[in-house]
Amino acid sequence: MWNVFEAIPEAETVKSEIESNTNLNQVCIHVDNGTEPIFPEILTDLTQQFYSTKYFETGLGLAITKYILEVHSGELLMK
Repeated sequence: MWNVFEAIPEAETVKSEIESNTNLNQVCIHVDNGTEPIFPEILTDLTQQFYSTKYFETGLGLAITKYILEVHSGELLMK
């Protein structure tokens, strides 16, 4: 979630919402920083290991997050 804070101007807010559906055994976490959407050609690469648009980053955060979710039968959806 730290990337969300880095992507917004100072004094802006990040909105998060957690939805739970016990009938489907499902939890959804929505995070919105209110900025422009990520370009579709970049969005598909963000969960690949070592892909980063930042110079001093490893590009592992979303890849690890996606892996952990998938191991637990979850999924990562980004818009």
